[in-house]
Amino acid sequence: MKMKKQMGLILILMLFVSACSSTGSQESTQVVLTNDYAEDALSVEMQLVVGSLILEESDQVVNPELASSLVPYWKMYLSLAESDSAAVEEMDAVVSEIQALMTHDQVSYIAGLQLTQESMKTLLDDSGIMEQLSMESIGTGDGTGERPEGMVPGSGLGGGAGAGVDTEGMDPELVATMQAEREEEGAESVSANRLLVPLIEQLILQLEGIAGS
Repeated sequence: MKMKKQMGLILILMLFVSACSSTGSQESTQVVLTNDYAEDALSVEMQLVVGSLILEESDQVVNPELASSLVPYWKMYLSLAESDSAAVEEMDAVVSEIQALMTHDQVSYIAGLQLTQESMKTLLDDSGIMEQLSMESIGTGDGTGERPEGMVPGSGLGGGAGAGVDTEGMDPELVATMQAEREEEGAESVSANRLLVPLIEQLILQLEGIAGS
């Protein structure tokens, strides 16, 4: 409980300082990432992580000053993502601040990628980022039922084929098909979420390198 209060106070202080230093300085608030463009669209935070890594291969590279500003926010998000007691609202607030710190064109570029599960894998493979990640850090879960490392709160798989659906009296083959489709969608979601923490760690290293820290 004490740790959660401390993280909350640090987050509030960071948001206050950022608001004071960036008021009226950028147009970035005009662009906000969404995930309503496709059924398998990446979450906003995942778009931001992957997109930020890919920026280095575009004409919207992050400069040293911005990199220095972004590092503490990504470290804060990483701490929240690895915490079992982090509130989704806290994590969303950090993501919003990261977007606000970035330039209008950078956020627009990431939004224009319209990242999905499939395109994310392609981009990470083509850029060589996947080769840089340790497969051990991705993990496969430990069978304890706890949230896998890197999976943000509230991003679980949900129920089986009958979750929210009354399957009584339905064709068994149809029920089996529904279950298979749901499991496939869930597996893709878990795959992306398990990559979140390793990708954030990779992004922090990249930003620290740019900042010269």
